[in-house]
Amino acid sequence: MKRLIWLVLAVFVFAGCAQISESLEEAVDPENTATTTIEVETGESFGSVAKKLSDMKLISSAGALRSYVDRHDLSSQLQVGTYEISPSMDIATIADLLTEAPPVLETVTVTIPEGFENVDVIARLQEFGFAQDGEAFNDILINHPFDYEFLDGIDRSYKLEGFLFPDTYEFYSDASDLDIITKMLDNFDQKYTPEMRQRAREKNLSTHDLVILASIVEREARKREEFEVVAGVFQNRIEQDMPLQACSTVQYILGERKWVLSEEETQIDSPYNTYQVPGLPPAPIAQPSLMALEAVLYPAETDYLFFVVANLGDGSHLFAEDYDGHLANIEISEANLQKAIDEAESAEPATNE
Repeated sequence: MKRLIWLVLAVFVFAGCAQISESLEEAVDPENTATTTIEVETGESFGSVAKKLSDMKLISSAGALRSYVDRHDLSSQLQVGTYEISPSMDIATIADLLTEAPPVLETVTVTIPEGFENVDVIARLQEFGFAQDGEAFNDILINHPFDYEFLDGIDRSYKLEGFLFPDTYEFYSDASDLDIITKMLDNFDQKYTPEMRQRAREKNLSTHDLVILASIVEREARKREEFEVVAGVFQNRIEQDMPLQACSTVQYILGERKWVLSEEETQIDSPYNTYQVPGLPPAPIAQPSLMALEAVLYPAETDYLFFVVANLGDGSHLFAEDYDGHLANIEISEANLQKAIDEAESAEPATNE
């Protein structure tokens, strides 16, 4: 009788183990089709690849993949190459994929410049055949449940403006909107280092506020050596409860990068108008570069409170510590502009009338 009981228990145990094993071979997230690029290099084993996939949360268990491979005599059939794997794939699908020579996928190179707004990013992607439905692209930005620490607490209604990291990307020709957005956010997550996050905490800056201010610096500064100085000016104005009065924020409202704003335009009623609203706007106005982010984290120590474009043709600015100095710099700027206009007119060939 005891022997029969033990036999029955053993059957249940083995059946239970089989069920657990099968569950570990199921897809981690059947709904998540966003792919991650995996490189299998010469000399790698299924064991190392399984650990890699497990660490990246693409499979539930490294042991489940090793067990499946052993049961189906696939250990020696691992293929070197580049693979696109998503959490929606089960163990069997992944094993089949890794044991077949990967197809050579066509890629497309797309450059997203620093200072691009979301509308510019979408337009650039559309030039290369991506993001053909702008509304669908924006819907992902607003509603997809991205799991990034730097997005915690951010109002997604602003469509992640500022977080689509500017860079040169290689996208597969069949990349989905989600693939593209995920790659850009992954890039931001990588570029925004632990040291930078710690520095932001030391300055009592949330990631969101950091990106907002960096986006303004990106759009205001032109020369590399002035990024930290411009950031220092804005930091000084914030500390003294002065409005930022950044032309770029009004340009964002207008949807036009005007060189000169009218008095009426600086009075537009908008939370983005830093001529009228103190502090930072509600969201970034563009995608800031790494240099702009670092400038905000490590601004120049200066007493400057004002700056104006120098009109020397090189994007440089004239800085001042007080309003009188700023007015003097405006006169210099206007004189430089008039000089440039006069030189351009004198260089034009004469025409016979």
